[in-house]
Amino acid sequence: MEAIAEELRAESDGKSQIKFTSIYPYAIDTGLFREFKARFPSLMPILKPSEAATEIIRAQRKGMREMSIPRDLRHTNNVFRVFPMTASRVIADFLQAYVVSDK
Repeated sequence: MEAIAEELRAESDGKSQIKFTSIYPYAIDTGLFREFKARFPSLMPILKPSEAATEIIRAQRKGMREMSIPRDLRHTNNVFRVFPMTASRVIADFLQAYVVSDK
């Protein structure tokens, strides 16, 4: 999404009225997975689709460029981007947050 936004900005000399909002959902109970596991479920709750939709609409109305659902994860993700990928994987393994496969 960022690349498209930058291309549009360059082509229109920054005068375009088109706005972009990138949404980074974590776990939303849409029925696409059977079960979700997490070491700390209170820190990483599964959201209802209605809650996610409310957050998406709120982000668009506020003109936000990026939005994580839940909101707190945006700052966490930005901090983890500073570290090497190996460190992020070690933390992810510690948190043990994953979707259980149907297979």
